[in-house]
Amino acid sequence: MAWPFDSEAQLDAWVDAYIAAHHEQPMNDQQREDATLASEPASSAFGVGKPQAEAIWRFILKVVAKRPSEWTLGMLAAGPIEDLIGECGDAFIDRIEVEARRDPVFRRALHGVRQTTSSQDVWNRIVQARGPEQKP
Repeated sequence: MAWPFDSEAQLDAWVDAYIAAHHEQPMNDQQREDATLASEPASSAFGVGKPQAEAIWRFILKVVAKRPSEWTLGMLAAGPIEDLIGECGDAFIDRIEVEARRDPVFRRALHGVRQTTSSQDVWNRIVQARGPEQKP
């Protein structure tokens, strides 16, 4: 998949590919390669600039809306969500807080995020937004 996406249909195709590739823990080389390829757009998005963060945000919301497996949520948390918070947390924290209040699956995904390069203020708000960990 190429970045940036030219259409919403391409973004939707990435969502589906990401969920399929990260449905469960990879057990062999082919599954690991598929998962890496499905994650590539998010990995490269921040390298081309913060304007791509809007597409990453839409991607995250679309994945969560499909109610994927816990493994997929963990991969989403440790990858795109964590990167978004680290790179653009100041710009997205208000939306993250709103989404965490609105959607318990999104809130649960926040438990898989670790603090990387976000400010302490943003990180404190993430911890508050995700609340106590609840099992599915």
